[in-house]
Amino acid sequence: MTNNETQGLPAFITLCALTLLAAAGMLATSMPWWSHLPQTQASYLRHLAQTASVDEQLLLNRFATWFDHDNPEAHLSIAQASLKLHDPVTGLNQLKFLPANPTTVTLKAQLLLEDNQPSAAVETITPITIDPLASEPTIVTACLAQAVMGQAPACGPLAGRVSSPEAITSILRAQGDPITLATALYANGLHLSTQRILSNEPVSPVRNLLLARIHYDLHTQTSLQSARDLLITATNLNPASLEARQLLRMVYQDLDDLNGAATQSELIDRLTSGRP
Repeated sequence: MTNNETQGLPAFITLCALTLLAAAGMLATSMPWWSHLPQTQASYLRHLAQTASVDEQLLLNRFATWFDHDNPEAHLSIAQASLKLHDPVTGLNQLKFLPANPTTVTLKAQLLLEDNQPSAAVETITPITIDPLASEPTIVTACLAQAVMGQAPACGPLAGRVSSPEAITSILRAQGDPITLATALYANGLHLSTQRILSNEPVSPVRNLLLARIHYDLHTQTSLQSARDLLITATNLNPASLEARQLLRMVYQDLDDLNGAATQSELIDRLTSGRP
């Protein structure tokens, strides 16, 4: 959650409360059947969540479950948002309210990976990969879980069951070295799993750049500073890394370090123009 989002949450919560009260008042005067009011409120909140940020989706769907606890769509949305917000414990708790199906089982395996439970993730997802109609996200998640467990050869038979370039790339990378596995995990939104693997790898331009991307995605003041430090090391090790310098410029801009951003812009111009 970013600093700006954190600062805006009290106002957002107040807005939600006022919206709920207004909606309740309108519904109370227009609906003869009070028994439908909780479900209607929950539906209204779910509608608002469709166009909200991930943080706001989480709050709105929580409000929806307060009105209508037996709301599978809201519980699923909370679990999905929790994965994006790197909060696997919350996501796993929400899945307890949902029946097992390919979508919820795949999501559970992803959350278990993020919660540093790769063995449980493999045990959870392996049974549904037997289905010849298993989706690509299911197959890729199964491969990633096996690879994190140190059983990358198990990905081999799964490779022929995917067709999209993204899925094929993820399965191929999962069978490579720790850095390529970390790249596959990151591409599939499994940032905590990526961090754990990279934390055991020696400093290198590729390792630092990927870690910096994770810190940049978190986008707090502290994580931006960590991204900056990782990228400074990466560019010192590989001054010609255009990708690292472009991200470092963005980090400096978001830290309001205009001098640092200007320096990186100058170096990027030199790299792209071929000047020394």
